[in-house]
Amino acid sequence: SDYKALKLDEYDSEELWKLKLPSDEWHTVRKIRLTASDAAKAGGVSTYCKFNKFLNSKVEGGVVSAAMNRGLKDEPRIKDLYVKHLEVCDLYSIFPFSLDCWLIIRCILLQENGNATVKLEKGGFIVHPQHPHLAASYDYIQTEPEQKVIEIKSRSRLTESSNGDLTADERWQAIMQLAIWVASGRSTSQQPKAVIVMANLKPDKPVVKIHELVWDDMLQQEWQLQILIPLHACYAAQLLPVLVSREVMDGELTPYAQRERSSSQPPSPPT
Repeated sequence: SDYKALKLDEYDSEELWKLKLPSDEWHTVRKIRLTASDAAKAGGVSTYCKFNKFLNSKVEGGVVSAAMNRGLKDEPRIKDLYVKHLEVCDLYSIFPFSLDCWLIIRCILLQENGNATVKLEKGGFIVHPQHPHLAASYDYIQTEPEQKVIEIKSRSRLTESSNGDLTADERWQAIMQLAIWVASGRSTSQQPKAVIVMANLKPDKPVVKIHELVWDDMLQQEWQLQILIPLHACYAAQLLPVLVSREVMDGELTPYAQRERSSSQPPSPPT
């Protein structure tokens, strides 16, 4: 079948989780799949990328855009700003004590839990176990004080006066990340959460906006009915036939084609 031609179900989940992002290996495994960052574009709801442009870029693959380079450059600093926000702001906003009282509480918590009250680990790449043509990359996973999926966004036009609402691309990406995170069995939380940290580092005082999505019944329904169905349709009708044709007939884009060429029984092109 077309799915077997691309060897979508042949992967080592632990090795994929350790992939360096971005890398040649990362580009290879994501090129034959719809990833979370593709979701809105594949579903036709992207605010900045038309479907045909997305399809062409997906088939060609391996291109790191200027926005991606900026995001990679800004990611460590934005991550540090998020950690600082949690350690300095969150408890103060949750508990309506005076600042002096809150500082005493924070000192007690630091003594009990150590200096690292917030812990983030570098994320990796996960293929959906039930739908191997779908996958997601993860910037960071917050492990303390509670587990959350963290997505970093560098926004050059974000200002203090703007509300920093999520675009369709950002929302669909976060929902798909949560869905795959839960399906993979890596979630340890009873109520999985995704955090989108967007920041503009250009001003003297960086602008940071934080959004949180909770994997509740409404979000799961949105994933199942509004996102998953269009992704299946896009992959089966648009992307899969093109990928298989390029793999079998051209044999020049990925290591998969090289293995198929040396096989005694190469897969047939789609009819």
